[in-house]
Amino acid sequence: MLMAPLSVSMDDQDFTDTPLNAFTALPASRFERYARMARRLFDVHAVQVSSLDINQLWLGDPPVMPLDGARKRRARVSGGRRRPALKVVTPQAAPAASSAPELLIIDDALADRRFSDRPMVCESPHVRFYAGQRLRGPNGEPCGTFFIHDPRPRTLASDELELFTDLAHVVERELAMLSLATVDELTGLSNRRGFIMLAESALSVCRRKGTQGTLLYIDLDGFKGINDRFGHAEGDAALKSFAEILTEVFRDSDVIARLGGDEFCVLLAHTAPSAARHALNRFAATVAELNARSARGYELAYSVGVASLEEIHVGSATTDVAALMERADAKMYVSKQSKG
Repeated sequence: MLMAPLSVSMDDQDFTDTPLNAFTALPASRFERYARMARRLFDVHAVQVSSLDINQLWLGDPPVMPLDGARKRRARVSGGRRRPALKVVTPQAAPAASSAPELLIIDDALADRRFSDRPMVCESPHVRFYAGQRLRGPNGEPCGTFFIHDPRPRTLASDELELFTDLAHVVERELAMLSLATVDELTGLSNRRGFIMLAESALSVCRRKGTQGTLLYIDLDGFKGINDRFGHAEGDAALKSFAEILTEVFRDSDVIARLGGDEFCVLLAHTAPSAARHALNRFAATVAELNARSARGYELAYSVGVASLEEIHVGSATTDVAALMERADAKMYVSKQSKG
């Protein structure tokens, strides 16, 4: 659910296979400040924040292959020029590159047999020097890398290394604050604010590329009865189960959120309503399987409304996201009312 390098701009980002998270929603102005600072401090060609961990960026077992077979992404680096993205690689069987696993320093990648055949080294942008600091999320799990690189080999002095790690930790705190503000604590899905931020980015790409986008507005049926009869703890468990099924069935590139209470939303970028219906059929089958094997005294049931970009007038006073949510919500309400 809602990783290649992502940094200052989401221009031309393809959301078809791209997982979305706090990195895609990081305000450009907030990152640019740190990027400019790092460029001045270390005199490097590029500064980037990647939602890939260090192992994924560099330490895959060659030949390097994208995780899903054909994922290609581009990142805008500080300074305004585009560079090819680092390839997504599997970290399995990765050799150790540093005695400190949180940090990877490469003085001269071309002279290092572990990295000399990497595309970023032997092709543009011809990386020679690289310094990457692992970033961790609020839960302590690795969530990405803050890194600098340059086409000239060099060595960081001890005071420079300390400055670099300090700056990386500042970026880490920025990402943590954004994550806490955009994630639903109970389910781990995006909350309403996070959904709108991510969905607006995804839909803007759909508009530019002329592709479809479909939004599902889902509401649990009988949720109040679950709370009243079985207690709020069981109600929370039902919400978590429902969220887990959403995450299991829909793609990593889909934006999934709990809007509040018993309301959920899923945005499927570059997806027509007919394809979204197929996903809904898989979702219904998975919910039915859970109901069949659970003995909780109740079943998970829901109503859903579907709206697509082609139903919205371009130039509407409301945003694409708001218009889609309003239309899908209305359809969901009709569906719920038809059940009596």
